[in-house]
Amino acid sequence: MKVFTGNGYHVASLPLPVKCVYTLFLICIALGIWSSVEIHRVRVGDADGVAARYVGESAASNGVAASGPSIELPFGDDSATPEIDLEWTWILDLFHQHIFSIAVVYLILAHLFVLTGLPPAFSGGIVFIAGAAALAHTAAPLLIHWSGGLLWLMPVSGAAMAISWSVIVLWTLWAMWLALGSGQE
Repeated sequence: MKVFTGNGYHVASLPLPVKCVYTLFLICIALGIWSSVEIHRVRVGDADGVAARYVGESAASNGVAASGPSIELPFGDDSATPEIDLEWTWILDLFHQHIFSIAVVYLILAHLFVLTGLPPAFSGGIVFIAGAAALAHTAAPLLIHWSGGLLWLMPVSGAAMAISWSVIVLWTLWAMWLALGSGQE
């Protein structure tokens, strides 16, 4: 850590390709944090929801006085139970798991690619395309769900991600084993 706290190691002084990598990584992490909050909101909700989910009782039975009249419902009447959008929770689970894992894999691949010695503008462009494609592909189920359309986004972003990530993997392997751009033979 001492090396990174010295002069010249501030994030503002990083090369553009590395800033692109970190920016897209941090966007993914921010979306992951949002999805954590959204999962909690959808699945658990308020204090009563927390007590019911984790303790198996309502907050009122936990010593908190319930105010107002109670309503007796016939046994089996589910009309008062709010419906949970199972499709949304499934999409949210899928997004939550993937946004973190895709972000970490992208961070590693992009770092390796930047180390290949390609011109910064070129490597930055490839890294940006790869990150944007991954972000679009990971967010596509959310966007499709919210819009009711945009179905084209899934195959287009998937193809862009597959192509750009393949370029990164193949070029990095090529450069590493054939010492391209390093001046070594």
